[in-house]
Amino acid sequence: MTNSTVVRIILLLCLVTSSLYGQIKLKTYSEKIEKGFKFLADNNEYCPVSVKVDLVLNNMSSSKGNHKIFVIPPRVKNYLITKLKMRNPGRYSYRTSTRFNFGNSLKEAYDKDYVYNLPYKNKSAFKLHQGYNGRSTHQNKNALDFSMPIGTPIHAA
Repeated sequence: MTNSTVVRIILLLCLVTSSLYGQIKLKTYSEKIEKGFKFLADNNEYCPVSVKVDLVLNNMSSSKGNHKIFVIPPRVKNYLITKLKMRNPGRYSYRTSTRFNFGNSLKEAYDKDYVYNLPYKNKSAFKLHQGYNGRSTHQNKNALDFSMPIGTPIHAA
């Protein structure tokens, strides 16, 4: 085996293992209860995780609504997101679609006087590629995209 082959194998292993560790450690699942299900979550992260839950309900209703964001506290097991109950006697079922991200997406209160740094090194300058409520991916979002060369260090705000 040549040195370049060994280097390629090592790089491939690094990419695979980094993607495994980069995933949010949150699991959603259900438990059967009388005439329905409890829809639950386990959050193994050290921060809250926001979960967007979309349900397709067949002869069922959700105790906390549908197409909503739920905030799962850090380091919890068996966190009740919602109860799914049968509406009428007969068959019932459900399907879910979930998306999640770190933090509390529902948080509205913040320190309005806090001065945030830009996410790059002080005294650097980069072109703003897309601003608040942009036409591409920032529709109805207060987010900024900067055009930066690949490898530019990013500093947290």
